Amino acid sequence: KRVEIAGGLPRIVCDSADGRGGSWNRDGIIVFSPSLRSPLLQVAAGGGEPKQLTSLNPLRHEVSHRWPYFLPDGRHFLYLIRTAKPEDSGVYLGSITDGRGSLLIRTPSNAIYANDESGRGYLVFVHDGRLAGRPFDDRWLRITGAEFLIAESNTRVLMEPLRGDFSASETGVLAYGPTRAADQLAWYDRNGVRLETFAEPGIHMAVTLSPNEQEVAFSQLEPHTGKYDIWRVNRASGVASRVTYGSRDQFDPVWLPDGTRIVYGSMNLVFSSKNPDTSGEIYETPSAGGDHKLLLKSDNLKLPWSTNGRFLLYHEIHSGKKIDTWALPIEDRGKAVPLLQGQSNQLFAVFSPDGKWVAYASDESGKQEVYVTPFAPGATSVNKWLVSNGGGSQPQWPRDGRQLYYLAPDKRIMAVPVSTTEGRFQSGVPHALFQPDIIDDFRARFAVTSDGQRFLIPSTARRAGSPFATVIVNWTPGNQN
Repeated sequence: KRVEIAGGLPRIVCDSADGRGGSWNRDGIIVFSPSLRSPLLQVAAGGGEPKQLTSLNPLRHEVSHRWPYFLPDGRHFLYLIRTAKPEDSGVYLGSITDGRGSLLIRTPSNAIYANDESGRGYLVFVHDGRLAGRPFDDRWLRITGAEFLIAESNTRVLMEPLRGDFSASETGVLAYGPTRAADQLAWYDRNGVRLETFAEPGIHMAVTLSPNEQEVAFSQLEPHTGKYDIWRVNRASGVASRVTYGSRDQFDPVWLPDGTRIVYGSMNLVFSSKNPDTSGEIYETPSAGGDHKLLLKSDNLKLPWSTNGRFLLYHEIHSGKKIDTWALPIEDRGKAVPLLQGQSNQLFAVFSPDGKWVAYASDESGKQEVYVTPFAPGATSVNKWLVSNGGGSQPQWPRDGRQLYYLAPDKRIMAVPVSTTEGRFQSGVPHALFQPDIIDDFRARFAVTSDGQRFLIPSTARRAGSPFATVIVNWTPGNQN
């Protein structure tokens, strides 16, 4: 979409399923990436049908072109190519004339072009967890000097997800910022009163209660390794136990109904040559520690989400466009079957307490809303009911089954009465409970007790450090101090 700086209603330029960046030149051409696994397209800024500009090269095992950035001439642009071959991955130079690209820098970061106050040009990007630059001649389109350090930072801060958060002006001013502050797990009551904190502050990816509600499991970033691992904490004693160890990211724990086992996903959330996009596995392990049993290996894994003991609901990305929900038989080791598919994203699927219904979020209306459908894996057509009003995501179905909770677009916790008696689904009018200080992250999943009286929410950690951008002047070589 486009909108006038002076204000007014946005105008649709064209469809973009799950965009990964765009750039607009002075001739009214927008170059953009429409989805997770796609080449670049171009479209007139006034609207119209996009046309393909670049092509994924199968010989280099390319999986994505993204984050284009026009150079001053308006014809050439920088863009990131992600590929399974590390020697071919990096920032490339492209042209709207022919769409072919040439490698400039080997890095999994986006890049921008910036002038200093004297008019000299530079490329700015993230490399090995550092914000870096290299002199660049925009007339001859070539790098003219060695890489230099602009700022030290953790890769997770400067690249989340797979894009550095930085910008530069033409007057020698540069800014960069974190995309995810530390959080503190906190208990709230139904009135929004923050009762107490839980576990140590950190970066938590998902929160889930054990079936007996005596323990909490979550994914937590390990500062020393830069990877996520699964932890469980006893609610009464506060004693924490680590569930997973390894060189990959372990995320989104799901308790099985007996409370003795946890299912989780395993993949590299940060780009690597062995994991070009979303390949990963789902494992099962005893919650008290033990062997880790492989349940599923997928090249399209997004994340596991819910189980009723017999099936596990998880998400996959297909064709680089939409997220679907699948059901995996757990006990008999059967084959996974599709549950929710279509032209929209189907996310956050959770079982009802009796395992016969599934609540989920879909953007089929143009924005995320919460729906409920019967659990019918493999069925070609099933009924569904809209539950939310005005947008919603992350539904939670506590054990009493009498209410659904979800997160509104403005981050309020919403409650809606529901009934599934006699095989029929009915829902009432959603109403807001409270607005917590929840971390602004789609992975910051909250948990609710079975009686609906307490909510465990990843909240802003007090005294956790500045969430603001860092502004730097004189950042070019010879001027730094």
